[in-house]
Amino acid sequence: MTVAVRRCSCSLAECFELAGGVPAVVLADRMAGLRAQTVADLVVPHPDDVRFATRYGFRPDFCQAADRESKGMVENLVGYAQSDLLVGQGPFATLAAANAAASAWCAEVNARPHAEICAVPEERLARERAALRPLPALRPPLRSGVLRKVDRLSCVRFGSARYSVPYALVGRSVEVIALGEEVVCLHDGGEVARHPLVAPGEVSLCDEHYGGPARVPPRALRPRSAAERAFLGLGAVAERYLRAAAAGTPRLTSELATIVDLEGAYGREALLAALERALTFRRFPAADVRAILEAGILPTPSSPGAALPLGLPAVERRPLHGLRPGGALVSAPATLAPDLEVGLKRLKLRRMRELGGELLQTAKVQRWTPEELLRTLIEAEIAARDEANLRARLHAAGFPAEKRLDDFQVGSNSIPPATFAYLASLEWIAARENVCLIGPAGTGKTHVLLGCGLAAVEAGLRVRYLRADELIETLFRGLADNSVGRVIEGLLRCELIIVDEIGFAPLDEVGNQLFFRFVAAAYERRSLGVASHWPFEEWGRFLPEHTTATALLDRLLHHAIVVVTSGESYRMREARQRGGGRSAGAD
Repeated sequence: MTVAVRRCSCSLAECFELAGGVPAVVLADRMAGLRAQTVADLVVPHPDDVRFATRYGFRPDFCQAADRESKGMVENLVGYAQSDLLVGQGPFATLAAANAAASAWCAEVNARPHAEICAVPEERLARERAALRPLPALRPPLRSGVLRKVDRLSCVRFGSARYSVPYALVGRSVEVIALGEEVVCLHDGGEVARHPLVAPGEVSLCDEHYGGPARVPPRALRPRSAAERAFLGLGAVAERYLRAAAAGTPRLTSELATIVDLEGAYGREALLAALERALTFRRFPAADVRAILEAGILPTPSSPGAALPLGLPAVERRPLHGLRPGGALVSAPATLAPDLEVGLKRLKLRRMRELGGELLQTAKVQRWTPEELLRTLIEAEIAARDEANLRARLHAAGFPAEKRLDDFQVGSNSIPPATFAYLASLEWIAARENVCLIGPAGTGKTHVLLGCGLAAVEAGLRVRYLRADELIETLFRGLADNSVGRVIEGLLRCELIIVDEIGFAPLDEVGNQLFFRFVAAAYERRSLGVASHWPFEEWGRFLPEHTTATALLDRLLHHAIVVVTSGESYRMREARQRGGGRSAGAD
C-alpha cells in the first residue's frame, strides 16, 4: 500500500469509527496517490483504495474538475479548516498538540448550527446514523503498528527481539512499527526511538536512552596479606600479571612471595621487565620468572608478520633448481607451449592440459607413436570427466548416507535372494518399473533403496532421493508462482526418483493432489522407488480423499515390484547387542 493511500485509509477509518458507521459514497479530491489513471476525465482509483473501500463497504468517488458541487465543496471545507484552525491557532509545538487542538475545534464547529443545512451537525449525524452502513466486524486497529509496554530495562519486545527506548518511558506504552530494515517507536504521535531490525533473540540498545554509555564497574584489587601488598607495590605490571595468573596458577600466594624475594637479588627494574615478559608469554610460576631473570637481556618479541632482526651475515645466493644433491643437472619440468595451453583451456580439456607436458616428454623418451600418445591423453581426459560427472550426480542425488547393496545382509533379511538380485541388476530402471518396499521400521527398506540409487549413479544414471515430506514441501512451494509443473519435470529428468518415509505424516487435500500429480506424471516415464511402513490397504490413513488415493495406487502399482519386509528391527538388534542384552530385560 502506498503512503498516500495508507494515510487516507487511516484517516477515513478513524472518521468511520467516530461516526459509528460507513456512508455509501466517499467523495475525495483528485489526489495523485489515490488514482491509478484517468480515462476520459474519469478517475480510476488505486487498487489499494479499492481494496480498502471493499473492506468497509463504500463506493469511492472523485471530484469533477471545475465543478462547484463536488470539487468546490471539498476545497471550501479544506480551506475553512486551514484558515480557522491552522492559521488561526497555529503553529503547534508538537503533533500531539496539533491533534488535541483539531479535536477541540471539531467539537466546537460541529456543535454550532451550520449555515448551509440550518442544523447542528452533531444532531443531524445522530438522526442519520441509522442510514449508515455498519462497520466491519473484523477490522484492524486504528494504528499502523503494535502497542508494547516498556519494561523496567527501558526496552520493548518486538519480533522476539528487544529494542531500547528513552528511560523516561518505563511503564508506558509505545507504538512499534517495522519500516523496511528499521524499527520505529512512537509515543504521543512523535518518534522516540529508531533501531535497525535485528534477528530474533538479539538486542538493540542506544546509549542515549540511558543517559550515556554504560560505566564499567570498578573492581580494584584489595590486598590482604603482606605478600600481596608487597607484590602489588611493584606497580601496574604486577596488577596485570596477577589478574592473568589468577586463571589457573596453583598456590598463587606462595608464588607471589617468591617473586617479591627476587627483587633483592636482581633489582626492581629487572624484575619488572621479567614480569612483563612472563606476562607476554604466559609464564606465571615463580620458577619461570626466575628463569627469565637468569637468561638476562633477550630480544623483544616482534609482532605477527614482522621481520625478525636476526642479524645474520649476508651471503651470495644462487638458484638451486636444476641441481641434484650430487651436483648433476636435471631437466626442467616439462610444460606445454603457451598456444597449446590456451587452446586446451578454451576446449575445457583440463586433464589433458595438466598431463600434456609430462606425457609429451615421456613419449619422446620412450618413443611412443602418435596414436599411443593421443590414446593416453584421451583416456586420461575421459577418466577425469567420468569422475567429475560421478561426483556431480552423487551431489545432485542428495543421499542422506552412503549405503551399498554389497553391505546388505540378505541372509538375515526377509527379502528373497532372487528378488534382491533382480533389484541389484537395475533392469527394472531400464524397464521403467517401480519398486515398492512395505514393512515395519528397521527391516532394510531405506538401505535397499539407497543401495540401488548409489548403484544407479555409479552406472551413469541420474537419481534423486527425497523424503515424502520434502517432496510435498518442494511441490507446495511451486504453488506460489504456479511452477509445480516445472518442478515435477525437473524431478523427472532423473531416471530414478526415490521417495522414502511415505505415510509418516498425514497429507492435507493440497498435499494429496500434489502427490497424485507427481505419481501421474512419472507413470510409465520414470522409475519410482518408494518405501512406507503402511500396507497399501491402509494408505487411507494419510491420504484424505479416497478417489485420489485409488487413482494414485493404480498408477503406482501397475508396473511395480512389491517387496514386503518383516522381522525385527536391525537397529534394535544392534542396540541390544551393544548393551549386552540389558535392553531386552528392561523391556
